[in-house]
Amino acid sequence: MSRWAPRCLAAILLLIGVARLSTTWQVFSQTHDEPAHLACGMEWLSRHAYNYEPQHPPLTRVIGALGLWMSGARTIGMADMYDEGNALFYANGRLEQNLAAARAGIALFYVLAGWTVYLWGRWLLGEWGGTAATGLLSVLPPILGHSGLVTTDMGLAATLTLALYAWCRFLDEPGRVRAALAGAALALAVLSKFTSLLFFTAGAGAVCLVFLLRMRGAQLPWKRFPALLAIFLAALIVTIWAGYLFAFDTVHEANGAKTLLARIGSGTPWRDTAQQLLRMPLPAGKLLWGIGSAFLHVKIGHGSFLFGEIRYTGWWYFFPVVLAVKTPLPFLLPALGGIVLLLRGRWPAAAPAAAAVAILLVCLPSTINLGVRHILPIYPLLAIAAAAALAALWRWRRAAVALPLAWLAVNTIQAHPDHLAWFNELAGAHPERILVESDLDWGQDLTRLRETLRAKGASSVALAYFGQADPVRHGIAGARNLERGRTATGWVAVSLHELVLNPSSYTWLQGVSSEPVGRSILLYYLPPLTNPVP
Repeated sequence: MSRWAPRCLAAILLLIGVARLSTTWQVFSQTHDEPAHLACGMEWLSRHAYNYEPQHPPLTRVIGALGLWMSGARTIGMADMYDEGNALFYANGRLEQNLAAARAGIALFYVLAGWTVYLWGRWLLGEWGGTAATGLLSVLPPILGHSGLVTTDMGLAATLTLALYAWCRFLDEPGRVRAALAGAALALAVLSKFTSLLFFTAGAGAVCLVFLLRMRGAQLPWKRFPALLAIFLAALIVTIWAGYLFAFDTVHEANGAKTLLARIGSGTPWRDTAQQLLRMPLPAGKLLWGIGSAFLHVKIGHGSFLFGEIRYTGWWYFFPVVLAVKTPLPFLLPALGGIVLLLRGRWPAAAPAAAAVAILLVCLPSTINLGVRHILPIYPLLAIAAAAALAALWRWRRAAVALPLAWLAVNTIQAHPDHLAWFNELAGAHPERILVESDLDWGQDLTRLRETLRAKGASSVALAYFGQADPVRHGIAGARNLERGRTATGWVAVSLHELVLNPSSYTWLQGVSSEPVGRSILLYYLPPLTNPVP
């Protein structure tokens, strides 16, 4: 009974989290990237093809499309993946139901992450330690926010955690089954998001370093490792190939391949050889295509916002700032203390702490700084560290644990249902001065705008909206596009993304009172101009 109590509590905590997620599925309009991910996943399910955009792998997208596919939806065939995804969301006039069906699938990754953290925490801290780690992870606003969207970020967080845990168990007890499980788990991470290649290399490398340092002098089965590594690689390759439907594809049309060929001088033997190789059908060729496209994206960079500045090359301190303002402080502070405690312990205990530090370090030079979602896999590792710190605090003085837990409870209640746009106390009253994009405004509040306008009896609105949703098909019949630099009268709605990134276009709204719609849209009313009486 003593073993089942913490296990049941961990399961209950995850079920409560899923229930909280379900209340948000129909509140928010589709965010900026959701239509594209839905279109790609539906194509995989409907046509057993993956042609829209291979820059992201298929697993999370397929799971996101699964609910709609099971309800009878199929690929429509539009040329643009955003148009295709929106057509699927708006199909049959059932927008809210379609959003819920798609987003429900991503809750599977939320449960997978929570249960993996429980297993890892139980291994290191005992049954109740595993339950504590799961409970801490289950209430984090960044985890809840991205578990409720059809995007790739929560899929990566869950599968990478599983891969790192499986790798640690393999190192602890090397064997054929554990080698195969570790390879398959890593394959799931690769099939979720290509960032997994960087994160797993860093995290597993840090774990191996800790393992070797702490196990010096121990008799290790080195002679078995080549055979076990072969099993690991075989499971990895076969599982990834299955994710790409056991297809053979060429990659010569990929952006990364074109860039490579452009850098090789014309007429040289190397160029001819490269062209021939890139035109050969390869197993899971779209995997190489996607990795090349992702690499090119990293080289080009991406426009990002931080503290009022826009850059295309990023900031080395971007992700530390993101973690500082997007993470509940009663979680972050114990997590930092827990990292110190775990790193001082035996190698299995130090593993999650070392992996968390390594993942943060490899993120620092990134040129793509688009929010906490890009470092989401660090949270399951921090949850184990935070549980370790709270366990130590419990042993010292039980009453001292009440304060951080109560504070965390207040934070997670305050965040609901706007987990995506939540900031902690360090951000102050105007978090848009620090971050905006997917951390605050990802186009999620168009449904709320519709309901607000209806409540006010507004028949039209001038709208500057950041997102891929269609205001008219969303039920805002009188919506008209508000061009940058143009003025308007009557009801005016502007996304915070627009206001922050293009402030000079909306100076005419300065001093006009506004009403927040959700966390990402401001609604204004400017009386129509009247001609003066002569």
